[in-house]
Amino acid sequence: FVALLEPFIDTVVICTMTALTIVIAAEGTNYDELVGGGLDSAGGVTLTSDSFNTFIPGFDNVLALAVALFAFSTLITWAYYTMRAWTSLVGKTTFNENVFKVMFCVFTVLGAVVDLGSVLSFADAMLFVCAIFNLLACYLLLPKVREEMRSFLDGIRSGEISEVPVEERATT
Repeated sequence: FVALLEPFIDTVVICTMTALTIVIAAEGTNYDELVGGGLDSAGGVTLTSDSFNTFIPGFDNVLALAVALFAFSTLITWAYYTMRAWTSLVGKTTFNENVFKVMFCVFTVLGAVVDLGSVLSFADAMLFVCAIFNLLACYLLLPKVREEMRSFLDGIRSGEISEVPVEERATT
């Protein structure tokens, strides 16, 4: 239940409140300038900050703190998950972990000083490369997945594998 609640609150409640605040605060504004005018990420934060400031003076400080905390938590999360992926690819040794940490720090500093558009383009390109390798792996593993699926379904049909009733399932 909790896993379903967080995306609902984030997507439906928070995003709707933010959108309504922007629309109401920007009444009489040329929306083509806001939406179609190539509003970048920094402009989006500024637009949101100005809109909330219209209704709650001083809210720009709260939003600045929220953006900073979100950026920091994102940095920590990406560091953790990319470290796990890196050690899975090249092996878990102290040397490999230190190489990753140095590369991560270098790219973090570069990301802070380089133009935002370049950072986003580089991130998009790297995520595209990750997607290509994942799709290739999925395609190569498809016969094994199909075999395991058939084995599982045959086990259910033969009674070798039984379904667990809902009331007996773990609630964690």
